[in-house]
Amino acid sequence: MAAKSANVRFVAGLRPNWAAVDTLHTRVYLNLKNFRVGQGAMFTLMQHSSDNRVDQPTVVAELQIGRINNVLGIRYQPPGAIWEWVPVPAGSFFRVDAVWDATRGVIGLTVNGNDGYVEQIDLRGSPRPNRADFGALAKKGGNSGGKLCIDELIYDDRPITAAPFAVAP
Repeated sequence: MAAKSANVRFVAGLRPNWAAVDTLHTRVYLNLKNFRVGQGAMFTLMQHSSDNRVDQPTVVAELQIGRINNVLGIRYQPPGAIWEWVPVPAGSFFRVDAVWDATRGVIGLTVNGNDGYVEQIDLRGSPRPNRADFGALAKKGGNSGGKLCIDELIYDDRPITAAPFAVAP
């Protein structure tokens, strides 16, 4: 996927007829070898939203790529939050697993099944996601662009049990 400018997006409903989910598990494999992220830059790759198909969608979580202190990282968080960056490989495939779970009150992220976090957060009043946007959604600070290599994008309302394929450490 070429990511030269913001607002290049692919939109998908998470369930038939735009029905919402209480729990959203996401898995994607990324390779950022040909993607440039400048120091201090942040790039939003994925947004999960509540969309009533009339008003502007309400984003409930975002997957962002950034370069902080010369380390390439990724995070999954509610909009406006400033959660920790999880380091990712700059030149090989890596697996990203994210969860947004209103029933347990958690938002979490892991990279290659190891590094990451699970944050306890009160999601009782939060709108439920029914839409997933993927692409060059927003850029902030610094310079970023190039090509992303994406494989095996999965959205599910249950934990993803597909056997992961090999990725670099």
